[in-house]
Amino acid sequence: MLAVYQSHLHQIQSQLAQLHSRQWLTAAALAITAALVLALAITTLRRLTPLWSVPTPLPIAALCARRYGRQNRRRSTLARLRAFYESGVARLTNQWQSAPDTGEEYAEPGHLYAHDLNLFGPSSLFQRLSIARTEPGKRKLAHYLQSSCPLPETLARQQAIQELTANTALREQIATLGHDYQQAHAATFSDWLAHPVQPFPNYLRLLILLTSLAAATIGLISLPAFYTALALQLALAWALRPRVAVIIQNARLLSVELTLIQQAIKLLSQQNFESQKLTEIVQTLQPAPAHLRAQSRYLRILTERNKEHFYLPASVVLLGTQSAMAIENWRANNGPAMARWLDAWSEFEALQSLACYAYENPANSYPVFEATNPTYAAKKLSHPLLEKPVPNDINLPNLLLISGSNMAGKSTLLRAIGLNAVLAKTGAPVRAASLHLSPFTLVASISIQDALAEGKSRFLAEVERLKAAITLSKTHPPLLFLIDEIFSGTNSADRRQAAQAVLETLTANNAIGVVSTHDLALTNLSPHNAHMCARTDADPLAFDYILKPGINTQSSALAIARLAGVPV
Repeated sequence: MLAVYQSHLHQIQSQLAQLHSRQWLTAAALAITAALVLALAITTLRRLTPLWSVPTPLPIAALCARRYGRQNRRRSTLARLRAFYESGVARLTNQWQSAPDTGEEYAEPGHLYAHDLNLFGPSSLFQRLSIARTEPGKRKLAHYLQSSCPLPETLARQQAIQELTANTALREQIATLGHDYQQAHAATFSDWLAHPVQPFPNYLRLLILLTSLAAATIGLISLPAFYTALALQLALAWALRPRVAVIIQNARLLSVELTLIQQAIKLLSQQNFESQKLTEIVQTLQPAPAHLRAQSRYLRILTERNKEHFYLPASVVLLGTQSAMAIENWRANNGPAMARWLDAWSEFEALQSLACYAYENPANSYPVFEATNPTYAAKKLSHPLLEKPVPNDINLPNLLLISGSNMAGKSTLLRAIGLNAVLAKTGAPVRAASLHLSPFTLVASISIQDALAEGKSRFLAEVERLKAAITLSKTHPPLLFLIDEIFSGTNSADRRQAAQAVLETLTANNAIGVVSTHDLALTNLSPHNAHMCARTDADPLAFDYILKPGINTQSSALAIARLAGVPV
């Protein structure tokens, strides 16, 4: 895939270089034509050339100006396409951590695994996945990552992602939509749709239209009559001014950000898909282009009416008032549908991000879901965010205890298990040769921290997380739990008793999971033990990150002391 992206990038760079040369020639031709017009004007003033000769170069100048504008738009499109492939190359060369969209603003406070599995923030799963052009699409992708869904929905997403994976042409088209690097912010549309709707009665709109036409017509016939009609216009405008001002203010941002959404929905509504989910999305969007085109016209009128050459005639016929009334009535008629159109587009963008991930990682495999007994069995499972991860085979019993020292890879393995479970439920392929799993509810206790503002210690935060896991194991089975260093903030005796009580409760509720620990006293809480350790006893810090059966027997105490500068 890297070679494909680099080839596209090379072609785009070549096209941009050629376009730059052509644009320079067009600009030169335009400058020469302008100089010729000036020279003819000077010679005409000196009566050396006839007056009619002055405008003769103007058609050429107009042609050059039009061509320069087309070339400028083409350059902008190619620049966006170049950025698309540059970000793709960055992902494939493990340089994606500098991508601007980290998704931190979409993280739900207190989520049961988002922080533990690095779903958001720098070097996060969201940052690796997202290619969404609009904020609704990014928000939907974040929702996919943080929420559970019924198995039929996961399978429907999986089919849609498989169909979209090879459609690079569609991803290119979406990357070049809008103007420059324009985005559509979800709040712009949600705030506009949430504002109380106050449609104008049809008779009032008709009255404004008739008085506007009358003022424009009478002005050509009688000046006194025109002043009378204009006074009536001003009275109507003043009476409606408070409502109209609010409508125009609320629509101000919409006029800037609707273009990208309008183009995106139009493009998507013209596609033909086979998978059920994509077909339903397209069907939802079928009526949208015509309605959005009408709304776009009203918004464009509001923008144009403020320009100097248009302001006076627009004021005479109350064009701003008429447009505001049309916008409000459009919102009354199409507001609920607009919310559905935005949701359909955002869902497509989330699927498209996951499809791009699938395209860029052809070695990944689609998981197989088991709806009977709780199952998590993987071959060569790896962490999806690491450049060169060490694969491990994972076959979870009801409880697997993993022992080993710091830096052996236990936490990374827990995150690999969790992240691949998250990818699986979104419908995406996972980083494993194969993965069979149940449609789990997921809870992780890996990166629990103090919450000083809330008066919570790390220990209390961990207790609350485990309490949530126990509750969910009863209400939303089956549950997959991932716990790193369970109850590390208490003494060994209390740790063992508390851990035994929690884990017995979870497994009694048919939950399955993994617990890592340094405390070998906890290893007898389950007959299923594995460990991670160094390659040889000679160097206890030379870890191989491979999961091995049984309990860890290596000691790294002296090696750690030497790292700390202790002469032992």
